[in-house]
Amino acid sequence: MRQSPLSKVNMLSVRTRWLLVSATTGAYVIIFVVLSPTTGDGIAALATVPSILAAWFFGMRRGIGAALILVLINALLFKIIGNSWDEVVGYSFGPGTFALLIVTLVVGRMHDAGKLLGEELAKRKQVEEALRESEERARQFADAALEAIVIHDKGIIVEVNRAFCSMYRFERSDVLGTSAIELTAPVSRELVREKIATGDIRPYEGLALRKDGTTFPAEVTGRPLTYHGRLMRSVVIRDLTLQKQAEAQRLELAVAQKRAEILQEFLNTVTHDFKTPLSIINAAIYLLDKSDDSETRAAKVQAIKVQTDLLGKYIEDMLTISRLEVLPELTMKRLDVNRLVSDVEVGFRALAESKKLTVRLDLANQPLLVFGDEQILNRALANLIENALTYTAQGGAITVDTTAQGDDVLIEISDTGIGISEADLPYIFERFYRADKARSAHTGGTGLGLAIVKKIVEIHNGSIEATSTLGIGSTFRIRLPGHKPE
Repeated sequence: MRQSPLSKVNMLSVRTRWLLVSATTGAYVIIFVVLSPTTGDGIAALATVPSILAAWFFGMRRGIGAALILVLINALLFKIIGNSWDEVVGYSFGPGTFALLIVTLVVGRMHDAGKLLGEELAKRKQVEEALRESEERARQFADAALEAIVIHDKGIIVEVNRAFCSMYRFERSDVLGTSAIELTAPVSRELVREKIATGDIRPYEGLALRKDGTTFPAEVTGRPLTYHGRLMRSVVIRDLTLQKQAEAQRLELAVAQKRAEILQEFLNTVTHDFKTPLSIINAAIYLLDKSDDSETRAAKVQAIKVQTDLLGKYIEDMLTISRLEVLPELTMKRLDVNRLVSDVEVGFRALAESKKLTVRLDLANQPLLVFGDEQILNRALANLIENALTYTAQGGAITVDTTAQGDDVLIEISDTGIGISEADLPYIFERFYRADKARSAHTGGTGLGLAIVKKIVEIHNGSIEATSTLGIGSTFRIRLPGHKPE
């Protein structure tokens, strides 16, 4: 880069500059003395040379000082060559002196202005150099980061780091000047637009889009950033692929462990529950073989039939809960809950009459529509009504109510049975759970009936709860989403 004349002058030492001014002044004095007799007063114009040098070297103030000294020197020189004091004074305050001062003033101001400009340029150069160094360090840090970093100005990408290029499989030149939205899968673009528009700095997850069209889960965190003197936004993007895979593996492991626990519980329960009926059947077969009495043989055949039915119920419940666990294909259609309840009640009317139990249906006046699978909803209602009949003593009552509550349909099945203890109540919907006090006196339960009911209700996006008091009875409430008629 070419140096300005002022820069070249400033390279001279102060001593050298003073020597040049002094030498020029001395040369002027000699020239004046030698040539003035022949050239006259005009030779005094050369006094501007050392004055200009002083102004150029040291600025306006010292230049004016040098000019005044030269005015005195001229006065002395004019006196030496024989001029009167009146002539000396007239010259000293004449046009030549004012011209000398004006020229020196202009040159000195030029020096001062040039000096200030040079200092300002030097400062600017230092600032620019510091900024370049800072940006270079920032780029080095960014390139060393494992996460992708994007700087964008209102959604337009102005800078990316190496990790970004590796993560998205782009070249840096491919993305500069493009929209950050294009790096996002369509499903996440509305969220990204909202974050850019609002300046939200909270981390969020979205689906990122690579150059080849593949996607990956990413965590995105944005922060405001001043870059090249403008307020922009810096975004850090972390690839969550491995994390999501690890989470899925942990979930699969947890599910596998849960299945193993359920299987172990199932085997333990099956072993225990099958052992009693099989023992009764074996004993009955043995007595059948030993007895010739017709009544005894008939009783034993009946015992075998009862236990066989119980084994069949065990197997049926176990197969049902297994099918429900794998989300079976359902035949979903619009159903009237009142009709479902009425149909199920008809199936248990004979059992209720044999136990001298009263079953009362208190159904809503208008149809209560839900969207569901008729077969498994019938199974859920049947389980609850059967439980109520099983655990209610002779002469008791079972009531089934249906009502509409807002957009939901509520089914309540209440009995005056033996009830469930407060300690057992939180666990009654768990698989194979039997409430000791409430159930130990009765047979025929598999411990899966209420678990099946809960699973069916949850498949229909509903909920179930129970309240009970020992010796007074129990109430089960099913809440299902209502289905508006078309």
